[in-house]
Amino acid sequence: MQLLFQYLKNYKGLIFLALLLAAINQTFSLLDPYIFGKIIDRFANKPSSYTQNQFVSGVGLLILAAVGVAMVSRIAKAFQDYVTNVIIQKFGARVYTDGLRHSLQLPFQQFEDQRSGDT
Repeated sequence: MQLLFQYLKNYKGLIFLALLLAAINQTFSLLDPYIFGKIIDRFANKPSSYTQNQFVSGVGLLILAAVGVAMVSRIAKAFQDYVTNVIIQKFGARVYTDGLRHSLQLPFQQFEDQRSGDT
């Protein structure tokens, strides 16, 4: 575990950014049912207490809010996936490079005597 943290400490900023984007995604994902509940509670249960203009503008505004919330959530998720993939690629390249460097530093005889996976 210590070795994993040693490799990941170089990517603290990207990891923090990925976690922040995940928090934004989750927060906005949870707002969507809240907005839908507002539409049901305010307008679907008592449609006769509003004029047609009030009803359409109120429901339209809440639907636009739901679309905006869903869009922000999806955008944050896309950026989170991108940042996570960047971290994984950089981490994998670093581990591969270190392993290759270690293998190439071994004397040929020691390297030849070991079975695959022992190096």
